Amino acid sequence: MLLTKLYYFRSAAKFENLTKAAKELKISQPTLTKTIRLLETEIGVPLFKRFGNKIALNDKGKIFQGRCCQIIDFWEEAKREVSETNDIAPINISLQVASSYFTELLERIETCQVPSALNFTQNKQNEKAEIVLSSIPTAIPLYDSQVVLEEECLLAVPKYLYDKELFDSPLSLTALENIPMISLTKEYELRQSMDDYFIKHVKKARISYEVDNPSLYRDMINRGMGIALVPRKTWKLQDNEVQLVSLEQPLKRILYIRTLKNQRDNRIIQKIRESMIQFFQELDAT
Repeated sequence: MLLTKLYYFRSAAKFENLTKAAKELKISQPTLTKTIRLLETEIGVPLFKRFGNKIALNDKGKIFQGRCCQIIDFWEEAKREVSETNDIAPINISLQVASSYFTELLERIETCQVPSALNFTQNKQNEKAEIVLSSIPTAIPLYDSQVVLEEECLLAVPKYLYDKELFDSPLSLTALENIPMISLTKEYELRQSMDDYFIKHVKKARISYEVDNPSLYRDMINRGMGIALVPRKTWKLQDNEVQLVSLEQPLKRILYIRTLKNQRDNRIIQKIRESMIQFFQELDAT
């Protein structure tokens, strides 16, 4: 087989010594010598200068060595790619934030042509997840973490409730303390960020509605059913229905993509990770 000849040539070229090359290849020296001769005959030119058992690449041999190594590298890469697609376990992706962009994010991931099944979890902790999108920093040493987006949370006020004097932007903490608000339930990261903010600056939020579904939360805001804190970039709101008001003490949140450290060499997971990073970079630029 031609590949066998190429492997033999590569080893002989590396050592420039037939005895050492034969030892590495675990074959006899005569077999190696014969194979190299056959390769040279097939190519039509000698590739080595010969000095007994010692050899040295000639000019044509040096050219051929570079191409030979490329062919072997391509072959081994192809074998790895094929083996990785054999009985691949599903990849678990946990999306704790940015649920309104789930469809667009999924479309972006699909462009990676992932050969394995993808298991998505939204707004729930998944201890098996290889990839996590979250706004909560973690000290868990199992994950590599990278910031993909920084955004400000604003107060979404229904147009019919909006009064420029009452909701003067940026809104003071004193005014914020007295506003009844719609909120997600406590298991959601946006609610956790909101609670942390109020504890630090305002003591406690006044919650008038509490819902456990981000889609319902968005719909209530868009329908003008109450006032709520929303992320500027990762929530889709109908601008004609609400007025966004900044806060005197900004509420910032950072989005992280985390991947398991033991998956650093998994090219499929890294490809998905890169596509997600690019997605949020583009979103940040809009």
